[in-house]
Order: sequence, then structure tokens, then C-alpha cells
Amino acid sequence: MHPLPQLPSVLSSSRTSAPQNTVPIDPTLIDEIEKTAEQVSADVVRFLGNLKTRMDEITSYTHESVGVNRQAVNSLSHSIEESIDQMTGLINAVDELSHDMTAVQTLAGEIKTIKDALDRVESIIGK
Repeated sequence: MHPLPQLPSVLSSSRTSAPQNTVPIDPTLIDEIEKTAEQVSADVVRFLGNLKTRMDEITSYTHESVGVNRQAVNSLSHSIEESIDQMTGLINAVDELSHDMTAVQTLAGEIKTIKDALDRVESIIGK
């Protein structure tokens, strides 16, 4: 390890002249740096304020879209439940109609038998 070089103390009263290795500091340059830092700071504050506003807007839009989505899902769910109930009713009505049609088919068969018998009777009488 290398030993650290001894730097002159700022508090030392024995120092009367600037050391030979130092660069002179321009006070106007420091003022300009300070003004620029203040402008950058103000710009950052403005940017963060705008960012917060935008984030608040995005949060609001997101919240609204979740609400709309929730309403759409609830509406769709309700519509599906109604459709299921109506379809169940339709299936039951078709089953009853099918059962009733069996009796109608039996009756149609009996009517055909009667018609055939009448046709035979007419053909015997008509001769």
C-alpha cells in the first residue's frame, strides 16, 4: 500500500499562499453551476409532478377499466344463466312434445286403420 499524500489543511493559519498544485476556482463558474443545478432541480421536480399526475390518471383509467370489466363479466354471467334456464325449459318442452307425439302417432295409426276399413266397406257396398 502507498501512503496517502499529506494535503494542506484549510484551517491552517500558517498558509498564506495557494499551493503550487491547485487550480484557481472561478466564482462565476461556481455561480453558473449553482444556477444550472437549481434549474435541473426545478426540472426534476416538474418532471416528477407530471409523472405523478400521469400515474394518477393511469391508475384512474385502470380502476375504471377493471370496473367496466367486472360489469361486463357480471352481465355475461347473468345472460348465460338466463340462456341456460331458457334452454332447459325448451328441452323440457320438446321432451313433453315428443311424448305427446307418441300418442298422436298411435292415434294416426288408428285413424289409418279406420280409413282402410271404411275404404273396404265402401268398395264392398259400391260394387
